[in-house]
Amino acid sequence: MNEALAVSKMSQTRRWLWVLALTWSFVVGGSLTWGLKHTEGHAFAEAKARTMAVYYKDLEYRRWNAGHGGVYVPVTEKTQPNPYLSHIPERDITTTTGKKFTLMNPAYMTRQVHELMQERPGGMRGHITSLNPIRPDNAADPWETAALKRFEAGESEVFSVELMEDGKQYFRYMHSMVVEKPCLKCHELQGYKLGDIRGGISVSTPINALLQGAHNESHAIINEHGVMWILGLLGLYIGGRVQRKTDEKARDREVSFYNIFEHANDALYLVDPETARIMNSNNKAAEMTGYTVAELTKMTVMELHPEDERARLPDIFSDIAEKGSVDGISGIHHLRKDGSQVSIEVNASMLKLGEKTVNLSVVRNVTERTQDVNRLKKHMEELERFQTATIDREFRIKALRDEIAALKKEKSDG
Repeated sequence: MNEALAVSKMSQTRRWLWVLALTWSFVVGGSLTWGLKHTEGHAFAEAKARTMAVYYKDLEYRRWNAGHGGVYVPVTEKTQPNPYLSHIPERDITTTTGKKFTLMNPAYMTRQVHELMQERPGGMRGHITSLNPIRPDNAADPWETAALKRFEAGESEVFSVELMEDGKQYFRYMHSMVVEKPCLKCHELQGYKLGDIRGGISVSTPINALLQGAHNESHAIINEHGVMWILGLLGLYIGGRVQRKTDEKARDREVSFYNIFEHANDALYLVDPETARIMNSNNKAAEMTGYTVAELTKMTVMELHPEDERARLPDIFSDIAEKGSVDGISGIHHLRKDGSQVSIEVNASMLKLGEKTVNLSVVRNVTERTQDVNRLKKHMEELERFQTATIDREFRIKALRDEIAALKKEKSDG
């Protein structure tokens, strides 16, 4: 590990920030797409719900009318006897007071309801039609004709958004009408049978207001997502600046550490405490062992020690891991590449580098010091032997002097 690796870590941080920015953009873009589709779908669903509500109300009124065989209503200028019901004997009746009534079948009633509906604000349209209408005004327009043909092919409903002759967009809905028993009173003469497709009722709802609402909502969603996207990128930018400053400080610390590491006067090793593998070493270590730095990083600590010392190493590693650091480990040797041995002294400590805890071992070549100590020890032993011999000689000399003195005294006394 070196300065280039520290710089590489900063580049990796920048890459991750770009990845996060792109990911955030995709997330916001996906949310925006979903929101716009949901808004459009909601407007479409609301238009469909409104239109189908009108259709089913028409259908129930028609069934109510047909269930009663038609209903009688007063003859007015607007409501004249239906010429297409002339075959019914009691189409027209007169009350005892002389008031005239005419029979109104479901189709006639539905047509008048549709005319009233079109006059109301909102402009919804309804039309009862078929491919073979009794009344020419009930003829299908091109869209209805296409829908009726699809009914004959087996479909039961058709809907779409269409631009109509007034220049407005409408949600158009049409459902097939199946001949039921009450319908035969009016349509049996046309050859219809029970269960046949009689035609259909189409209902058209203007949706310009709904589309405008959806358009406004879409603009709001776009603005919200735009703000959210910008705030997210701003957060990433600020976070990135903070992280870059943190990375720069970490890089400076690591660069300083590795500068010291590379130029130290002692051999330095970064060792994996779990596998004893040498992760990195400096040039001094290569000089001491005879291996290159590249060769050392492929070795374990065990391979740098003589076999008779290897059994001791696990206990040393455990002691370092437990205490955090151990100083002055001596009495061990490095086994050089050429087979010779170097006496070493080790100071080791656990060190946090990035996300990993490693063993930093400072190894000093103490061969000369050991030799000096051995020479000094030998010299001291020689001095001790000389001192002992000197003391013995002094004792012998003193004994001789005492003996001579005793002889002289004995002679003088005699």
